[in-house]
Amino acid sequence: KDYFTNKVFKPSGTLFYYDSTGSYILGVIVERIVGKPFIDFLKERLLLKIGCSDEMTCILDAMGYSWSDSGLLCTVEDLYRVGKFINDGGVYNGERIMSEAFLREAISPLTSNCDSGNDRALSSRGYGYLIWSEINGGFGFHGMGMQYMICIPNKDLYLAFTADTQGNDEARSLFLNMCEDFMDEEVHDLPLDEDEFAHKELLDYISELKLISLLGINKSAISDKISGRTIKLSENDMNIEWLSVSISEDYGELLYKNSQGEKRLAFGMCKNVFSEFPEDGYDNLRIGESPEGYHHPCAASAAWQDEQTLAIRVQIIGTHLGSLYIRIAWRGNEVGVQMSKTTNCFLNEYEGYAIGKMIDPIP
Repeated sequence: KDYFTNKVFKPSGTLFYYDSTGSYILGVIVERIVGKPFIDFLKERLLLKIGCSDEMTCILDAMGYSWSDSGLLCTVEDLYRVGKFINDGGVYNGERIMSEAFLREAISPLTSNCDSGNDRALSSRGYGYLIWSEINGGFGFHGMGMQYMICIPNKDLYLAFTADTQGNDEARSLFLNMCEDFMDEEVHDLPLDEDEFAHKELLDYISELKLISLLGINKSAISDKISGRTIKLSENDMNIEWLSVSISEDYGELLYKNSQGEKRLAFGMCKNVFSEFPEDGYDNLRIGESPEGYHHPCAASAAWQDEQTLAIRVQIIGTHLGSLYIRIAWRGNEVGVQMSKTTNCFLNEYEGYAIGKMIDPIP
């Protein structure tokens, strides 16, 4: 529906316009022609031949077609292998699988896509066949939330990573600035000397990596006073009738009642607690289809921002990625609640503001 009803405000073949629905329709066309999911077709013809993971899959839409503009699930190494195959001109282990001429055209800047005046930006150097142009004759895949693969051919340099930076502009800038440094012309052509100490430092650092959590204060002067008390909310966009926070210095639970009924969300204080997000009816591998009893896996952490304001961060970490940020602030028996989400297709019930009052007042 989006594809056929989108308003056209840039004549075809003139100014660049990013079009996710076009990528989706292209996937549907492929599936109708070959009679199978496009990822299965690609595995047979290309992906498995070049060493990509057989676990690669794609989320389906409500009609059973692949969500081919945003739903592909793969590994960092898969991104790298496809980028290297393109850079090698369509040859793998001496076997020609694709036309080199076609691939060179696909990664070339066939159209200008700089609409901000900043032609140094990573996404403003031109666009080929669904592939972005980079500096120094490079090319890249730019996925939402920083699922990236960037290749600089004359340096034989590949940068591949996956992340979820939706709503986190600082983290996104960190990635992009790192890419700029690596793609600079001053990158040396020779390999680095072996450095056993630095290698051990890197391995030690990796071994201690943890999913990011909220940092701050784990105790407030009002913690004991508000813990377990029920807050009655006025009418709000989230349709939350009441909520209650039970909290200690290490652990907490947010209890609430919305249009689905009573819910419970566990969180750690300044650390993550891993559980399932309690909302029912969210999709997994097919849009519009929720397996019975399915809930998105999540990690939740909390911290006091000041003596009266508690923040809770929920990260969705399964098939679908997204985040929810909750702030609850007490002033005596009056309470303010704010919820904001960063995701395209779910958590819509958790966005807005509410005013509340303690049912059982603080002494």
